[in-house]
Amino acid sequence: MKADDSWQAVAEQAQQRVTQLESELAEALKRLSQQGSALESELSRAEAAEEEVARLAAWADYNQELAPAYEASVERIATLENKQRRSQEILAGESDQLSGMRQELDRLRAELDRYRAHDPLPQVESDDNKLQRLAFQDPVTGLPNFHHALRYLHIQLSKAAQNEGIVALARIDIHRLRDLNLYLGTRISDEILRQFSGRFQGLVESETMLARGRDDEFWVVLSCPSGGPVGLRKVTDQVSHLLQRLGVALKRPFDVGDHSVQITVACGVACGQGKEEPGHLVECAGLALTASKSAEPAGKLVYYQPPMQEAIRNRLAMVPLLRQAVEREEFELYFQPMVQLDTLQIQGVESLLRWNQAAAGQLLPGQFIEAALESGAIVAIGEWVARQVCRCSQRTQPYLWSMNLSAQELVQANFMRRFIRAIEAAELDHPEFLVVEISESGLANQSARLASALKQLREWGVKLAIDDFSFDSVSLRRLHELDVSYIKLSHEVTHRLDTALYRNLVRGAVLAAEDLNCKIVAEGVEQMEQLECLKELGCHWGQGHLLQPPAAIEEIWELLALT
Repeated sequence: MKADDSWQAVAEQAQQRVTQLESELAEALKRLSQQGSALESELSRAEAAEEEVARLAAWADYNQELAPAYEASVERIATLENKQRRSQEILAGESDQLSGMRQELDRLRAELDRYRAHDPLPQVESDDNKLQRLAFQDPVTGLPNFHHALRYLHIQLSKAAQNEGIVALARIDIHRLRDLNLYLGTRISDEILRQFSGRFQGLVESETMLARGRDDEFWVVLSCPSGGPVGLRKVTDQVSHLLQRLGVALKRPFDVGDHSVQITVACGVACGQGKEEPGHLVECAGLALTASKSAEPAGKLVYYQPPMQEAIRNRLAMVPLLRQAVEREEFELYFQPMVQLDTLQIQGVESLLRWNQAAAGQLLPGQFIEAALESGAIVAIGEWVARQVCRCSQRTQPYLWSMNLSAQELVQANFMRRFIRAIEAAELDHPEFLVVEISESGLANQSARLASALKQLREWGVKLAIDDFSFDSVSLRRLHELDVSYIKLSHEVTHRLDTALYRNLVRGAVLAAEDLNCKIVAEGVEQMEQLECLKELGCHWGQGHLLQPPAAIEEIWELLALT
């Protein structure tokens, strides 16, 4: 039997049952009406009998001949009362039956309407089907999960190999969802995922797969039967259009309970022609996603390029070398003074890490810090830097000495123990002359462990500075909670002081700093016009090649002796 025939049979059976109930209901109403008429007749006769009894009672005392008639009337009244009581019981029963029939009729009519609308019949899910659904469905969003997406990607790549088509995989990552999970709880983050997937599903065409990837990611798989440049252009246009629409949809915040959360995403895309394995395409899209997270502007759509593979190979090759670099004393610190702008007097010194790598020469942090973070070597490097800076601070108080630390270092379980060990090794009596710098992007991680580490640093007297501040992701309320001592404006802000927008931003930051009891430090001061503008805006301190380029420790000793 076809599915449509099955639906028709069910609807016909329901219609027959409705017709039968309507007939039974009409009969019940007829019986109820007859019972009501009989009851009214009995009530009329009872009332007449009661009047007769009353009349006879009035005369009974005067005429003994009326006594038998009076007694007969009393018996008749009793009989009528019994009959009336039975009629009332029958009527109540009929009313209950009628009410039940009406409820059943309403239910069947609603069910008939549902059948006519062709809604799916409720079915009992078999154990095998349930296991298969759980294996390939994300429990939070209801979307296909990672395993289902991989299987679908394999099928599409096989089709592309046969038809010379194109397959695109887009990996979309929600920024800071892990932090929101830690800060607001799993229930809130799960609801954000559900709302996000709901908005996303409304943008995706029927022939496109949207799936929940691992962790904070969503995957989109698109395919085009055409190959070559035409197919590639078509599929990339589809991805670009989809992500543009998603960006518009995400401008509206997510309201979850008492929280209103603004979501941004990063996206990396890789395209294949059927020759690639699914895992390889996933890896390539992941490399593009990593590039998207660090791109300017952050989160822009990035397509995989082969040089990204070379970059990851170079980074992986650095890992064993980084682990040995501390033991081999291949790291070196350079130092750049922080200068009070109105007097040009040195107030403190920032330590800048360099790696004297045997094969590649001297490397700046941007060339190796990502590999250090991924490999975990950053922990040993950070401890080495802390020891060197503490020794320098012990010799030159009351000058400030600052060091850059990543959020990953700060949230390590034994971070404070290692930091205190560096202070004690240097016999540093006044840790209040130390400054720990953490980037604005690092502070976007609002985890409890990070907040605890920063609190412990302040309890030891260590000051906190926000590095690379560009008015992007840290609110004034957050700065107040962290008890920040210094806000270091990024090079980008300093280099854009020729625009009214950035001058107004810096002016506002200076005013806010007065309320926060902290100082504004401008990084990247390289031109006299920048220096004069910063002075005019009331900026407190500055740092840059115009004031003093980074120097070795021996030159710093001389500079501090002259000031």
